[in-house]
This record gives sequence, structure tokens and C-alpha cells, in this order.
Amino acid sequence: MITVHVDSHGVSMQGHAGHHMDGQDLVCAAVSALTCSLIHSLKHLSGNRIRAETEDGRAEIRWDSLTEKGFRRRLHL
Repeated sequence: MITVHVDSHGVSMQGHAGHHMDGQDLVCAAVSALTCSLIHSLKHLSGNRIRAETEDGRAEIRWDSLTEKGFRRRLHL
């Protein structure tokens, strides 16, 4: 199961979908693609300083504060 936690200073994701064997799970691939898109959008379109760490089965996206533009992007999670 993939769990997502959102708070006022970040988003954390952890786990695997477990629908198929490693490297062939479309659900995990979709979550990974959307996570990369969120990181890229927050970094390049919000104008805020975003810190992101990703590794197998885990992603951590953090910020100190978000501008209104960055906050609106976070709401689309």
C-alpha cells in the first residue's frame, strides 16, 4: 500500500502498490510519474524553495513556506 501524508510544510509518500512484481507495477509507475511531476512543478512554477528526496518506495517533498501560487498547486494533490 502507498501512504501519502500532507501537512503545511510538505508531502511524504511511502510504500509500494503491490499489484505486480517489481519493475512491472503500473500503479507504482503512475505514482512515481506523478510524484516527479509534482516536484518539478513546485520547484519551477511556484517560485518557492523546494527540497525533495526520492528513493525506492519513498519520497519526501518539503518547503518552509509556499506562496499563494505554490499553495494552489499543492491543493491539486
